[in-house]
Formats: sequence, C-alpha cells, structure tokens
Amino acid sequence: MMNKWLYLSCFFLIFSSCELLRNRGHKTKPKEVYAYYTKDFVLPAENPLRTDGIYYRVSEEKFDYKKNTYDRYYKQRPHPAIGENKHKNDTTIYFNRWYYYQFSQHGDWISSGGYYSKEEMLAKASPFSTSGDYPVYKIEETSANVTILGLEAYNWYRNNFTYLQARAAADSLWVSGKAKKDEKPEFEGKPYVFHPFVTK
Repeated sequence: MMNKWLYLSCFFLIFSSCELLRNRGHKTKPKEVYAYYTKDFVLPAENPLRTDGIYYRVSEEKFDYKKNTYDRYYKQRPHPAIGENKHKNDTTIYFNRWYYYQFSQHGDWISSGGYYSKEEMLAKASPFSTSGDYPVYKIEETSANVTILGLEAYNWYRNNFTYLQARAAADSLWVSGKAKKDEKPEFEGKPYVFHPFVTK
C-alpha cells in the first residue's frame, strides 16, 4: 500500500512539474483572457494614434568598463558599445539605445528591446503579422487631438499581467505606469516620436 501511494505521489509531482514548465514555456496568452480585449475592435478614424509606423525614443546609457573583469563576462560576445575596441584602462563609455512602441488598428501593440543604432531599429520594425500573438490595448479617452490608451501585457516569467498607460498626440507618445484609483496618470519626460515604416 505504501508503494502505491509513493508511486502516485511521484506521478503527480512529475505531472505538476511538466504542467508548470509547459505553462511557463508559452510566452503569450489567448486574447480572450486579457481584461482589455474587445472582439472585432477597430481604432476610431478620428484620433491621433498612428499605426503606419513606430514611436521611437533614444535613451542615453553608460557602460562601466573594467579591464580586469571584462573578458570574464564578455568572453563569447563583446559588449555592443565596445565591439572589438578594448580599452587599456578602466573607463565609462556613454552610448545611445533606441526603443519603440508600435500599434495596430485592431487593438494590438508591442514594445521593443533596445537597439544600438537607429538604422538597426528601423530595419527590424515592420507591420504587424496577421498570425502573430500580441499584447492588447484599449482606448480610455479619445478626441481628434489626444488619445489615452490602456496597455495590457502578459509577463510570462512572473505569470501575471502588467499594465501601462499611454498618451498619443501630434505624432508623439508618452508612456506612464498605471495610475492609482481615482488618479490621473502622469505623462512626463521625453516622448516617443513617430517614424513611418521604411519602404523595403
């Protein structure tokens, strides 16, 4: 009897582990489980949100180069800000990275990782795929001049949903953390600037 329960316990432990790995292996969720999802959503014609390109922003960043430890951490691949030009002494290197947000007419959005050149970013940016799985946005307020968006995404690593808000106006986009209840979101700082898709 003891062996039977032992085998059953091992089976359920292995099954649960496989289910956990399987769920974590999926980096997207069906659209229907998003709180902001609306079936057959179409962006209203009279609003300033652009969907024929990307909104991008340049971030000024730095890398603290340590001569004695650089090869240990970047043995397989050099840091993009360094390339093959290793320095003889410890130094701080300043460089730019490019990030973008992109939206579709049907409630989809994505944000990019940081690119090390504007040319690389523009080369990678392309219209949405009809078969792709993307996060979801909803319109919270809209007019001919300003649109406030709620952005929802699934964090596969933490197994939960995350929320942002965005403000689109005059070919610019500001992104903020989700406002607390009964508070207006704060859209401050440098905006993302619209750039149309590059014709290939």
